[in-house]
Amino acid sequence: MENYNSGIFIDLDGTLANSLMVMRNVYEEFLRSFDRSGSDEEFNRLNGPPLAVVVADLAQTHALGEDIESLLRQYWQRIEAAYETVEPNPGALTLLKVATECNLKIGIVTSNMSYLAAAWVNRLNIESNIDIIIGGDTVNLGKPHPEPYLSALQQTRCLASRSFAVE
Repeated sequence: MENYNSGIFIDLDGTLANSLMVMRNVYEEFLRSFDRSGSDEEFNRLNGPPLAVVVADLAQTHALGEDIESLLRQYWQRIEAAYETVEPNPGALTLLKVATECNLKIGIVTSNMSYLAAAWVNRLNIESNIDIIIGGDTVNLGKPHPEPYLSALQQTRCLASRSFAVE
């Protein structure tokens, strides 16, 4: 019988990373740059899907009048700049330490770009606690589709029945 691992696969934004206010500020700043404003309802509805889906929705809803690729670049630039200030949520580093001590495979599974997640991990010096990062840019179907988590399970050789997802 093959040897499989147990794992914990954790969302980044709002779970490991205390980034929701930062992401909210980026959302508001982006819309303000087009003399538009958003709402709590819209932000909450758009929290989670891949950014390309979010930006396409904003472009249509707010009639932003630019091509999606240009809008997406602008939004990513804002996120990249803002992400340099994102800190871990309370308890996040303890969770990673305990999971490491329990020999769990640890993955970050996020709609965010994998390079931003990796930069965040490196900035906090927690690379030794993370076995894999699955970003929205590394899968065909982003969350809420199960593909990102299935990919993490496969790449870490973890069984779903012996693993956890934390959103």
